[in-house]
Amino acid sequence: MGYRPINISSRTPKKTRIGDFWMPSIIQYPTVVQQALDRFGYHFQNDPERRHFAECITGLFIVRKKNVSAITREFAFTTDQSCLNRFITEVNWDAETLNADQ
Repeated sequence: MGYRPINISSRTPKKTRIGDFWMPSIIQYPTVVQQALDRFGYHFQNDPERRHFAECITGLFIVRKKNVSAITREFAFTTDQSCLNRFITEVNWDAETLNADQ
């Protein structure tokens, strides 16, 4: 659809502690998520909404616990979890329209 790739590396990096080691978490979206952005990105009004859409999808694929806090925690570069929560609960996007666009 012509949307530019989202640069998630422009955010402050976070790390996840595993045992005695700090490991980077998700640093880029999987190819399938990039393809979903290309196909469905026009449903969202701006880049932050498209980024949160990509974070949600990525989190549902990868993160063990499927909640906003766990999804946000797994990204090396992201915004505060309240931003993703607001996207899910307050942004006016229609899941039925998105599902119908197959």
